[in-house]
Amino acid sequence: MAWLARMAAARDIALGLGVLGTVATRRGRAAALAVTALVDAVDAAVIAAAASERRVDRLRGYAMAAGAAAVAVGGLVTAADVARRRG
Repeated sequence: MAWLARMAAARDIALGLGVLGTVATRRGRAAALAVTALVDAVDAAVIAAAASERRVDRLRGYAMAAGAAAVAVGGLVTAADVARRRG
């Protein structure tokens, strides 16, 4: 599980820098946030599948998958909010 956490952290840092690079336009920020949410959703699915197949500890795997899914939902909500704001 440690390798998975390190891999996800490194990728999330890169995605975060990408979001920061889009601060010039609201549309760009919303798109970048939506893409990062999609990545988190895929992470959730992959981790849940690994837990289901017992490739990782089931309890920890499902807990990580639930966390990634929650972050994905939060990202989509934030992207929608940024997209509809004025200014």
